[in-house]
Amino acid sequence: SSQVPTPPCSIPIYVGGNSDFAIRRAARSADGWAGVGLPENELEELLSRVRALSAEARDPARKPLEIRTLLKGRADRERLAAHARLGIDALIIQNWQITGKKPGEPQSAQEVGDKLAKLTTFCAQEKAAGA
Repeated sequence: SSQVPTPPCSIPIYVGGNSDFAIRRAARSADGWAGVGLPENELEELLSRVRALSAEARDPARKPLEIRTLLKGRADRERLAAHARLGIDALIIQNWQITGKKPGEPQSAQEVGDKLAKLTTFCAQEKAAGA
């Protein structure tokens, strides 16, 4: 059966990979590039390559390649601000990165929610300040 009404756009596709071939493939065919948890200094260098290869391979009629990455380490204000300065469009984070507890250690939904709310408020303030 078909869906009615038809969605106006397809589900976004993100392609990962750090090789030049994988980055070009993402730029040519995908909506975005997905990185894995790299330290900020390595991510900065890789993002330069992603942007340069995207400029070469991406059809200029398409919207710019979106960049998402899995955060490495703890999700704190400094790290989020550093990723924002790098021009990351979205971060993927896990509960333990928000609370600072070890993976698998019990975490209450309330604790995760409270800390996530503070981080998202901080991000919104940073975005408004940079706008």
